[in-house]
Amino acid sequence: MGSKIKNLGGHFGIALKAARQAKGVSLRELCRRADLDPGNYCKMEYGTLPPPPTKNELNKICKAIGVSALEKDMLLLALRQEQAWRINHRARVEIDRLNREFS
Repeated sequence: MGSKIKNLGGHFGIALKAARQAKGVSLRELCRRADLDPGNYCKMEYGTLPPPPTKNELNKICKAIGVSALEKDMLLLALRQEQAWRINHRARVEIDRLNREFS
């Protein structure tokens, strides 16, 4: 049986929400199990807060959802892609600022 979670190319919050919903876990239940703030967790799923900064935090969330090892690896990949995108975006913004400043 294949995984219901797809690699969504760096959209960590979307992948995380898909994993949670595929397992039939509500947002509030996940937050209760993982001792997370529901408001902040919701913002992470929607992409307005960055993903968890460490693998340990991701492991805590994955355990609360009940994902398989493969699904956890897919979420870790999405996490790393999202982190790389955010770093790249901040660098582009800074380069643009410097270009405007020295033009």
